Amino acid sequence: MSKGNLHFRHASFLDRIQNTRHIFASRTFKGGIMKSFILTLLGLIFPLFGFAAVVPNFVITGPVVSSNDKPYFPANDGIHGIELWSIDESGNPFMVADINPGPGKSTPSFLKNVKDANGKGVLFFSAYEPVHGNELWTTDGTSEGTKLVADINPGIMGSNPEQLTRLGGQVMFMAWAPGPGYELFKSDGTAEGTVLVKDIRPGPASSKIKDMVNNNGTVYFSADDGIHGAELWKSNGTPEGTVLVKDINPGSEGSSPSGMTYCNGKSYFTAFDPPTGYELWSTDGTTDGTVMVKDINPGPPNSFPWEFISFNDLLYFQANDGSSGTELWRSDGTADGTQLIKDINPGTPGSYPSGFKKRKDILYFCATTETTGEELWKSDGTPEGTGLVCDIYPGVGGSSPMYFRTWNRELYFSATGPSGRDLWESDGTKNGTTAVPVGLSVGKSQGCYNPQDLIPINDALYFTVTDAQGNKRLERLERPLPPHH
Repeated sequence: MSKGNLHFRHASFLDRIQNTRHIFASRTFKGGIMKSFILTLLGLIFPLFGFAAVVPNFVITGPVVSSNDKPYFPANDGIHGIELWSIDESGNPFMVADINPGPGKSTPSFLKNVKDANGKGVLFFSAYEPVHGNELWTTDGTSEGTKLVADINPGIMGSNPEQLTRLGGQVMFMAWAPGPGYELFKSDGTAEGTVLVKDIRPGPASSKIKDMVNNNGTVYFSADDGIHGAELWKSNGTPEGTVLVKDINPGSEGSSPSGMTYCNGKSYFTAFDPPTGYELWSTDGTTDGTVMVKDINPGPPNSFPWEFISFNDLLYFQANDGSSGTELWRSDGTADGTQLIKDINPGTPGSYPSGFKKRKDILYFCATTETTGEELWKSDGTPEGTGLVCDIYPGVGGSSPMYFRTWNRELYFSATGPSGRDLWESDGTKNGTTAVPVGLSVGKSQGCYNPQDLIPINDALYFTVTDAQGNKRLERLERPLPPHH
């Protein structure tokens, strides 16, 4: 690949036949010579039935986001700088708009898809051009429909929008403007509808908004009003509805709430209080309804609960009780119902479960033990139903699985096997956990490795790989969906 130039590498007809045969033989048919012959014929008749297709061959510079069943991502073709790109229905890459014309870069970031009243997605993002600086933009996927929403901070300095978060048909975000400084804004995609929600810390000082998340129609976040320190706030998009929920750690130091996750009618998060340290808290959005769930690591030591996920109406997370290390926990919102599920790595070292992903009625995650290293695990929420799926990289080295996604009714992820880092899939069993055979078109034969940024869109799984020069490329895995049972 010539760095800085855009190349189109379409899979040849033979590649399509080979990849179709390889993928079908590995997962659907699992047969011998006659089946391989039949599959080759199928590949001749139906070359689009399913194959790992190389999309573009240029540099991806950021995460891939879906809007209206299309992938969007920042990329650099070496001619236009870092701009917003997508893939058309034929699998061809195209630049959505040259926001900063010429070799200059607009560096689109904080991409967020928001559905309008008609259910159509509008992609909001932050981008730079030399007249207005870094400001809020939207796109409908066309060059004509890619527009500057509002010049929040007039002039070349820009407002630098960050932490874009959906709220209904609007987006809420943090931006800088003369007067309030960095504060909470909202936008409906029009200049008139882009306004300051509230100057939480009055005057030019910033309220340091962090960890914005929409939990069941209410945006929660951490903010510092200059009096209470970093504490839990919420907003419904109006000045009156943007309020401090509770001063958890009274005084100016704050509780630094983070990790807000909605589960079964409540929002859970980690917060600090001197007598108990960083522990698990929950809120129903009211002051009285904001409470510590349990002091998991009793007294001032921290349990540092993290990696929250809602699963079967219970909250699952990692925490350290001071004796078992950082392990897998669950909570129903009560102290008695907050329990260690299993000491996966016995003793104090902990297994550090992370990357939780739901598939059917099983929770998958990455965990570490002294005998297998970092590998793929699963749990049904019971000690007996929590176990190792597969030791992908035998021994203590570990495969470090990550970027979990469910697609085609299976779990897909990136992991390191004996042959290097590849795309893997799993049905939850040891024998059903295998490397995806995409090497004929996108694997090591092309000097590519480290699949990441997995995102399923319709009948395709998009992901990025890194080439020998260290540049990201977008790839697409296509496969027919299994019949409904």
